[in-house]
Amino acid sequence: MIQALQVVCIAKAETNWGHRHIVGLGTAPAPGTPDRWPMPSVLGRLAGGDIFYIVNELREPVFLHRHRCWCGTETVRAATDPDAADPLDALPACEREPRVESAMPLPSLNG
Repeated sequence: MIQALQVVCIAKAETNWGHRHIVGLGTAPAPGTPDRWPMPSVLGRLAGGDIFYIVNELREPVFLHRHRCWCGTETVRAATDPDAADPLDALPACEREPRVESAMPLPSLNG
């Protein structure tokens, strides 16, 4: 079954080229899933059909997609324009124990 997971925080690491990449995600609690996801797991779940999303200022879902940086690193982005600021970067850094009460329900994908 496909899962939709709301991303509530991000983990970043610096590359050898002096810029940072998202290397992990934190999600709102969902039954039977972890709340911390290393990037290889995120990319695998996306490839398997699962959905990771953030909620924008209008309380609408913005879906994450795979992204390959010019340096070759595989990561994710919410912005589709590679030159645009990514709203994913505005999320707080993941803490060891998140303080998230619940996920915002995702609107129906079947119209």
